[in-house]
Amino acid sequence: HELRGNRAVVLAAVSTRGLALRWASPELRDDEEVVRKAMESHPEALWEASGRLRYDKQLREIYDSGAMQARRRKIKTDLEKEEELEKQAVAAIQAECDSDLLSEESGDDGGNYSSESENE
Repeated sequence: HELRGNRAVVLAAVSTRGLALRWASPELRDDEEVVRKAMESHPEALWEASGRLRYDKQLREIYDSGAMQARRRKIKTDLEKEEELEKQAVAAIQAECDSDLLSEESGDDGGNYSSESENE
């Protein structure tokens, strides 16, 4: 819990993962520099800030700016791409498992094992 209140550690964390702000101490979630750094990484980090900063006029202007809107779109696109890759990976694994099950059901061992009589 000490790390949650360590400003240097939290700044380093939110600079790469803005939403990590949610685990920062209440004092750091109320620190404008920390919140700005988090928003640079992930604009939605604003909603993890203290109530006071969530409604800060300057931070809201930054949140609504064209640069932040572009960042949000990029994050959304990246997440959609990741989800599609995950779906493809799951489908490939499922197809491989289905293929293995069909092979087992048909008695095809794929030539991987030999019977005891063949070894004698």
